[in-house]
Amino acid sequence: MEKNGIDRKIKMSEKNRFSKLLKHLMTVAGIKNYALAQELKYDVSYISKWTGGQMIPSEKYASKILKGISECIVTQCGAEAATGLMQEYQVENKSDLQ
Repeated sequence: MEKNGIDRKIKMSEKNRFSKLLKHLMTVAGIKNYALAQELKYDVSYISKWTGGQMIPSEKYASKILKGISECIVTQCGAEAATGLMQEYQVENKSDLQ
């Protein structure tokens, strides 16, 4: 029983971490849930669940989804946001953010 509780805590921690990071990146880039949903070709309810910490992308599609999120954020963010993200992630080129 205890292992199950630990697994639940780890999953919740993953969801919270993913949710916080996704919300942060979307805020910095000025992207709304519906814009990300359109870009990823997902229903906006999934994006809301991701940003709300209720779920994370399935392992099966995680790589594809994370790549799509990254591309969307980098292509849609303005110059000031890109500069901030480049400083935050210590990269020299906008293309390196992806």
